[in-house]
Amino acid sequence: MMNSYAARPHYSRTPEQLIGKDYAEMMDSAWTKEMMDYVHMCLENDKRVIFLLISEGHRVRSLLIPVREDPSDPQASAVLIMSEEICADVYEQIISNPEKNEIIAHSMHVDLGPRLNLLTKRELEVLALMRQGLRSKEIANELCRSESTILRHRESIGSKLEMHDRCEIIGLANAAVLQIEDAHRTRLKIEPGRVAS
Repeated sequence: MMNSYAARPHYSRTPEQLIGKDYAEMMDSAWTKEMMDYVHMCLENDKRVIFLLISEGHRVRSLLIPVREDPSDPQASAVLIMSEEICADVYEQIISNPEKNEIIAHSMHVDLGPRLNLLTKRELEVLALMRQGLRSKEIANELCRSESTILRHRESIGSKLEMHDRCEIIGLANAAVLQIEDAHRTRLKIEPGRVAS
């Protein structure tokens, strides 16, 4: 049964409006296919899958757990999916200390939310490195660009986000636990009203 958190990414639909809906009715088809691939992987390997993604600009961990009523009957199998927003510390713990009975998977897609989606790939890379505490010179070295180019990107980030306080900008990046790799993932946006009432 879908809870209120699971309903949140679906633009204020209540759990009651979502119960009984097919997953494909709620999500972009690319995300649906990806999630179903991990559901099959979970069942085939009889292992938990931790699926990490960004939804509406927030880092989310979806935990897929195989449930088997009768191990000899594949039809008597299901996958329990629990999702929650996570912070940077939890993300780092998942990445650095995976359990041996778990598969860690990163979504190939991101829903950056309305603000982060305004940024270019390079600006997202710069912001991800800012989030890690790197200064402009260090970011320039990391991305093989001049420091003046990085300063222009930082100025553009603030302008596009309409934020000029560094801490506020970093806060937005922290909500997504933004990584350099996220800049290169396929961008998706769940449209309001995708689920019929």
